[in-house]
Amino acid sequence: MDIICETAMGIQLQCQTNPNVQFIEATEEMIDLIHKRIFNPLITNDFIYFFTDAGRRQRNLLSILHNFSDNVIHERKQRLTDRRSDEDQPVKMTFLDHLLESHCDGVPLSDVEIRGEVNTFMLAGHETTTSCVSFALFYISRIPDIQQKLYDEIVSVYGTNGDVRLAQITHASLQQLKYMEMVIKETLRISPRVPMIGRTSFGDMTVDGVAIPAGTEIIINIYIMHNDPE
Repeated sequence: MDIICETAMGIQLQCQTNPNVQFIEATEEMIDLIHKRIFNPLITNDFIYFFTDAGRRQRNLLSILHNFSDNVIHERKQRLTDRRSDEDQPVKMTFLDHLLESHCDGVPLSDVEIRGEVNTFMLAGHETTTSCVSFALFYISRIPDIQQKLYDEIVSVYGTNGDVRLAQITHASLQQLKYMEMVIKETLRISPRVPMIGRTSFGDMTVDGVAIPAGTEIIINIYIMHNDPE
């Protein structure tokens, strides 16, 4: 979470030493509520859900997340303005900075759109990365020959304990870990951390002869696609 916060928004929450940060607590509780709702068809409908205790709690958590993001967006906007007035200042652009300078069809993104992107990045990037690493370690522990190949590749690039290369891990050296990339991608294929994604059609359309009216909720099952032999 510390890495995501610094990369996405340029802030340091120090989660490892201060786990009681309100934003972190709200994020983790929100993820838990989302998981419970996904597997409970009785509260799928928004009208019903937001009359429940969980629905009301989710509204409160969203308020916390939105307020936090709004404050950070305001602060980063000010920093970008100050940076433009000081051309000699080193530039270290964050994900949020790029969003603030982005345009869609010539129109700058609104604060609400930027906030949605940042919140999605935070919620999706936190647990998904942790789960992917956990599943990858589980799978390679079950298949010794793959574990050995992965180990051999790491040693060939970085050496063993005491090798100076271990202290020089760079983006370029990581690109040499081709087998590790394959292991990670295969892990995500077998156990995608986001098994389904939802989209809403903004206009009438036809896909493979099927008419889809505007406003239709569309669910794409990534897990089934990745595990379908055909």
